[in-house]
Amino acid sequence: MKELITGDDIYAAILMFRTIDNRTIVLLEGQDDQQALDIHIDEHSATSINCFGKPNVLRAVGVADEVKMARVLAVVDRDWDDKLGGLSSSPNIVYTEHYDLDATMARVDGVLDRVAHANGSKEVIQDDLSLSAYASISEVVIAASSKVGLLRFLSVSRNWELNMREFPIVEVLDYAAGNCGVDPVRLVSLAMRRSKEATALENDVLVAFVEADFEEVDRYYYCCGHDLRAVLAALINSRWGGSGCGKKSIGVGIRTALSCAVLIATRLYSDVVAWAIENKTRVWSCGVA
Repeated sequence: MKELITGDDIYAAILMFRTIDNRTIVLLEGQDDQQALDIHIDEHSATSINCFGKPNVLRAVGVADEVKMARVLAVVDRDWDDKLGGLSSSPNIVYTEHYDLDATMARVDGVLDRVAHANGSKEVIQDDLSLSAYASISEVVIAASSKVGLLRFLSVSRNWELNMREFPIVEVLDYAAGNCGVDPVRLVSLAMRRSKEATALENDVLVAFVEADFEEVDRYYYCCGHDLRAVLAALINSRWGGSGCGKKSIGVGIRTALSCAVLIATRLYSDVVAWAIENKTRVWSCGVA
């Protein structure tokens, strides 16, 4: 039934909540975000609401803005809204620093290392990295997941209509010794086979992808939580001494690694602090506001 919930329903819930509780309200996209952030929200001054999707968050905070309701904050995934359009100008919306919350947390130094070591063998990982072109676990994971993310971005920005949802990245990883990358030909071929509504020819997609892949850009911009989890799980199971490690357990590991120190290292933290100071309230239990 959650798919029937609308942003207007969420706003109605906010109105009802405010009749009995005057705490600051933090609107979140889903349960995973709540599980990650609730332990860091000061329960005496703020509480979160699961909005069951980004559109519902944006609609609910939009209505709250229209009626000038105080202390309603929305925390939403940035996705690629800054390049594809859609970034809101609302002062009551804070965007994740990277594509989504998992990608934002995973970017903090040491998070992916802790998750990998907890599920694999530190010695095996170190030996594997010494034979590769990468200096760290993060470099390996970003190199692979960013390629899938780049194809995802190109599909959206160029209206190719590729089916990249829940993309099985494990099927295009190159497991050869010293190489943890993604084969562009296999990547594009698999994407095309999954896309009955594709508007571009496979060769045209491949050429455009290869050209874009050579550009000097921030590779992490294209990384999303799903791909990061999938790559890390695949590497742990196939090369790094683990077994039976799935994307879900990796996601739990990333969220578990979200200590106060990790949260404070993100721009998400500082942006929420700035909003809280401006609105004379407190959101985080960590640090200053």
